[in-house]
Amino acid sequence: MGAPHILSGIRSLLLADSDFTTLLPTGRCFVRKSPPDVTAPFVVVQLAGNVPLDDRAWVTLPLIQVNAWCIDPYTPADPDLVTWDLINAALKVIANAHYVTFTDSRGSATYRARITDTPQPAEDTSRGDGAPLQGYLFRAELTLQST
Repeated sequence: MGAPHILSGIRSLLLADSDFTTLLPTGRCFVRKSPPDVTAPFVVVQLAGNVPLDDRAWVTLPLIQVNAWCIDPYTPADPDLVTWDLINAALKVIANAHYVTFTDSRGSATYRARITDTPQPAEDTSRGDGAPLQGYLFRAELTLQST
């Protein structure tokens, strides 16, 4: 067995937290890519880098990035405040991830997280100027050990 898909593990960790899911409409937490429908707030978990600490890659330091996005304008609320609340709820969950074990069909691993970048503003205009996404992101380094 190899290493589990850690991004799915982070997504599962976020969706298991009631403070986080209270702020997020119907589980709109995605791995790697934004959903085609951006009319409601959503979160994307991505891998920003990965460094092996040994020659067999049993211990690695994945750098994850979590983005909270909301279309601007968004009714019924200010997109800046919606995404600020979402990113801080996600940050709290990840910052408290100490020795979490995650298993899927690919394998099992234990990880702990260290926040490297606190919330920063982000903007995405790739869908055109008429549908900008406003948001925040943070990054965390995981110490991941395959078991």
